[in-house]
Amino acid sequence: MFPETRIVSVRDKVGRFSFFLLSILLLFALQPFLEPFVRVSILSEAFFSLVMLSGIRAISYRKRDFVLSLSTGIPALLLGWAAEILRLPVARVAASSFGALFIALALILILSHVNKQREVTRDVVMGAVCSYFLIGIVWVHLYFLLESGSPGAFSLPRGLSRDPVHFIYYSFITLTTVGYGDILPVSNPARSLAVLEAMVGQMYLAVAMARLVAIHISQTQGVSEK
Repeated sequence: MFPETRIVSVRDKVGRFSFFLLSILLLFALQPFLEPFVRVSILSEAFFSLVMLSGIRAISYRKRDFVLSLSTGIPALLLGWAAEILRLPVARVAASSFGALFIALALILILSHVNKQREVTRDVVMGAVCSYFLIGIVWVHLYFLLESGSPGAFSLPRGLSRDPVHFIYYSFITLTTVGYGDILPVSNPARSLAVLEAMVGQMYLAVAMARLVAIHISQTQGVSEK
């Protein structure tokens, strides 16, 4: 039987979020350099699959969390590859829908775990960093779903296809409030999503930093009093 409390494995030694954060970083750091050798859509699907599998591993400390992560992550993974192999737009939209649900679930569970901690450890910091990346990835799926349901919601550069991989760039440029202007939200729903992401990103940084600093100060004072 699956234990209700937590699954003890090698991840407890290396950190709960180490592999999850590594898979997210590979999505940004490694994928662009492999694009000349492998089709972009296949690369993005492979890295998204890695993120989902490592995410399932990271958040499945209880049976309930494991079941929820499988029920959203596995359909997203299978539908994504079905869309890539069979070239079915409907499967791509369904995959992105399940992907958004899975990433949102992972974000909620990780934030809940981090907020319960009373010490600033490497794992807590990694969890906070993962959460920031997950905010951007949730919006990747939301942007793609909006563009799929309402073509023309975004103004894309000529020759750029409506693929989730292109919204990775736009989402994180918006999240960090850089805004180069090469991809633009045109419709009102698209603009609202972009504004909301920028606000959430800035508020998250402010709240997360304040929270970690407060825990660290409390932790330091507790040690000094001993």
